[in-house]
Amino acid sequence: MVSQRTMKRDEKRPKWWYEETDPAGVDYSSAELVQRYDCHGGFLTYEHDAAPVDAIVSIFVLHHLPDFWKLVGLKRAAEMLKPYGRLFLCDIVFPSETANLEAELNAWVTSIAKQSGPELAAEAETHIRDEYSTYNWVMEGLLARAGFEIGSAEYSGRLQATYVCAKSGP
Repeated sequence: MVSQRTMKRDEKRPKWWYEETDPAGVDYSSAELVQRYDCHGGFLTYEHDAAPVDAIVSIFVLHHLPDFWKLVGLKRAAEMLKPYGRLFLCDIVFPSETANLEAELNAWVTSIAKQSGPELAAEAETHIRDEYSTYNWVMEGLLARAGFEIGSAEYSGRLQATYVCAKSGP
């Protein structure tokens, strides 16, 4: 069966998005994912009043929540997805296998200072001190407990993690 897409307009929110009628027809791991439903609200505050969606993208958001609230937010995200819907998650995640995390953090701040200047490096220091980034093994456990299967987990740069997950079936 060929995938059918329907373009719709949400009258409540002036945005266009595509609705996939055959989710098997979409390669979620590629740039083909052009469907977009912008929302205003966070993992804990957004109220989804539409049909379940095919995918959710979260880029550098979860580190603002302590681990307890990360799990609550991830469970809420899973409830908004269709069965086998995808979660794309990119965030700052600490590598648990690093022998000297302090040295790794210092190297991260130094590399940011060299690439982007002292202002961004100061923001990175603030992030380390005041935000809620967590270890990779904790993040992987949170995703599993929220009902996601991790299809891929990539750890790049010094502290950036990207997860492609599928909501567990019905």
